[in-house]
Amino acid sequence: MKTTLSKRSYFRESVSILAIFVFWGAVLPFTLIDVVADINAFSLGERQIIWLITGTALTAIYVLYRRKKYFEKEVWSLNKGVLSRGEPVNTRFELSSIESIVFGVPKLKFVLFLQGLFSRSPETLTYGNVLTLKFNDGRYLVLDILQHDGGSEILSQILETQKDKIKDDYIFTEEEKRVLKLRSANGVLRV
Repeated sequence: MKTTLSKRSYFRESVSILAIFVFWGAVLPFTLIDVVADINAFSLGERQIIWLITGTALTAIYVLYRRKKYFEKEVWSLNKGVLSRGEPVNTRFELSSIESIVFGVPKLKFVLFLQGLFSRSPETLTYGNVLTLKFNDGRYLVLDILQHDGGSEILSQILETQKDKIKDDYIFTEEEKRVLKLRSANGVLRV
């Protein structure tokens, strides 16, 4: 099993690239030309060419950066009890070395405070459509692959084969609360 970008992810990336192109291709170069050079030194045509070249170059750099990040952290495969990240593979996780599986990541203190003020539902201490995997060697992995095609199958397979390690009542330590965040998803962490 292997993950690939879903149509929704392609759309999100396209909108992101368009927004970056508009910012870098129009707003930023225009501002820089005004600040760095005398605006009257360039004709309108010259300014448009500068904007186009600068915006295209910066957008190309951003696209290459996102592509590199995608292949480093967003491509996952599960084969014979080994969860692999990256293409080419840069990290491997043996499913047999999982100590515990927790649904979600710890909620931030201010979120818990607001939830206590405004919510009448029972308090949960985690949030997010992710799995937090704790390994025997002290590593943690906040696995966020549900949005990718093939991601739900990999998560289902992990949960099916490791169901005895699921901890519904797991209480995060203060150090785990400090380190485990949604923004650190798909990265290897140590507490």
